[in-house]
Amino acid sequence: MRGVFSRHTLFLLALVAGSLLLIQGPLHGPIQAAELWFYDLRVRAQPPRDPSPEIVYVAMDKASEMQLGALPWDRSVHARMIDILTRAQAKVIVIDILFQGQRSEPGDRALIESCRRSGRVVLAQEFESVRREDGRLVLEPVPLLSGLEEAARTGSVHIASLAKGYTRREPLRFLALFGDPVDYKKTLAMSVVALELFRGVEFSPESQGDTGQVLSQRAHLGSEVIPVLNIGASSRNELALNPPGKPFPEHSFARVLEGKVSPEVFAGKIVLIGARDDPNDRFATVSGGEEPGVLAVHGNALDTILSGKFIRRLRFELFGIPIHPFSLTWIGASLILLGATTLGHRFHPLWAVCFATLVTCLMLGFAWWAFMARGVWLFITPLAVSTWLPLAAILLYDSVSSRRALRRFLPSHTNLEEVIRRPEALERQQTLQATIMFVDLRDYTTLSEGRDPDQVRNLVSQFHTALGLLVQKHGGHVCDFQGDAQMVAFGLKGGEHAKAALNAAREVPARTRALNEAMGAELFRAGVGLCTGPVSVGYLQAGGKTQHTVLGDTTNTAARLQSAARDLGVITVVSGTTVESAGLADDLRELPPVSLKGKAEPHPIFELVYS
Repeated sequence: MRGVFSRHTLFLLALVAGSLLLIQGPLHGPIQAAELWFYDLRVRAQPPRDPSPEIVYVAMDKASEMQLGALPWDRSVHARMIDILTRAQAKVIVIDILFQGQRSEPGDRALIESCRRSGRVVLAQEFESVRREDGRLVLEPVPLLSGLEEAARTGSVHIASLAKGYTRREPLRFLALFGDPVDYKKTLAMSVVALELFRGVEFSPESQGDTGQVLSQRAHLGSEVIPVLNIGASSRNELALNPPGKPFPEHSFARVLEGKVSPEVFAGKIVLIGARDDPNDRFATVSGGEEPGVLAVHGNALDTILSGKFIRRLRFELFGIPIHPFSLTWIGASLILLGATTLGHRFHPLWAVCFATLVTCLMLGFAWWAFMARGVWLFITPLAVSTWLPLAAILLYDSVSSRRALRRFLPSHTNLEEVIRRPEALERQQTLQATIMFVDLRDYTTLSEGRDPDQVRNLVSQFHTALGLLVQKHGGHVCDFQGDAQMVAFGLKGGEHAKAALNAAREVPARTRALNEAMGAELFRAGVGLCTGPVSVGYLQAGGKTQHTVLGDTTNTAARLQSAARDLGVITVVSGTTVESAGLADDLRELPPVSLKGKAEPHPIFELVYS
């Protein structure tokens, strides 16, 4: 990563901010899915443990349906089960069935009476609509059998965080809308209501003001503190389920009803009654209606609280002020990228990639350890994405900038990508027919006299830039700079190079005049020499430096013809080989052959006449 570090720093900070906006916007779904995948991986990797001994399942399984008939059963059947469990001294009886509306009067009356006699039954409750009344939010529950709510307690079976059939969290209290006051006692989860009965204590979420919303990350069940996950406005007061991994004790509904299960099994326990839909699955699906929901959700919620094996999120504060995870992600990604950019700037972009990879692996390892050893759920995916997205953008920007800079040092006809992929291409040489042009800045000594060297460099650079654009327009390639002179080759990519070189030479005086007019002074005059013949094209290497050049007698002749133009007092001298290749034109006037240094015979030349 080259360039000015401060500029890169501002650039990467802007990229981090942009990546976080993407994380909160279009990338939110995929990133959330990736984070949940890593979360599930950690949950499943935990060593299985024995479930809480206070929980027992009574499953409405296929064997029970074969004996008692297809669901739903007459409510007198459930009344009998409640009586059996009450006599067995079950401490809490949780029935995950929505007993809605009237059925048979004897069965309905039996269910209500058995619940009233027991005094320890918790029934499922759902909320189907929301309305406002006097500025308060009112949740409309699904009506249960008339008289049943007075005989038993109810608990919400609103299940959260469904994805691919997984239930990862359960709201300890159902909130329909964020920021509205609501009576939380009426919306407690079945597991919370069951624990209130089981322990004889009350559940109380920490809140502020009269909003009734949980603003901290914990709640209280008597003296016990329960950590909850408040992840945004749509996910609050939620308990992260931490399944034990080993199966809960389970008994068939029909066998219990027939008295084939010892009452001691249920004494002092929380008994969960519901459908047999693999309740011991580490993650559970959800069904509804009077077809009862799955036991595993409530069982895992109860076990998580009873065992104290909570999965929690850390709350960060600075001088008592809470720090939002979004801010921590931004700061963390910025620091990582600053380190990566520093390494890449001072050494090589590969160092940046290695550093970011190392830090990402350390983050993943730390998140894994924190979860396994401390039950702390760290959100790593947003931080990793907010690091790698900007880093990828920086590397892409750096690659484009490097290629742009490298192209300035390579001739325009060079295949840059081939050189990058195969550096040995720099050793390739070829001989071909070309026309060489030497363009020299006349009176350079006068130009540089009395001027600062930097000012002279700037003037010479402007001359070379103007002439370079001219020859490129006609297909020429600037091969070399020799102080105030430049060597140009036409024909490195084929074509009628002699004609192209002559056309470029015809525009040289006009281009220098335009440059003088722009400078407001007669500073620039050019001399030109042209020669056509075989040349060797390739790279020269010495002292660790590699330079592209064109060599051969043709280049030497073009340079000497440019010098001859000065001696003859003309602007452009053209070799007879160039005229022979391009054809004689009206603006070419033959001159007497000249003797060139190192040549045995005089060389035929022509003057390019300018009107």
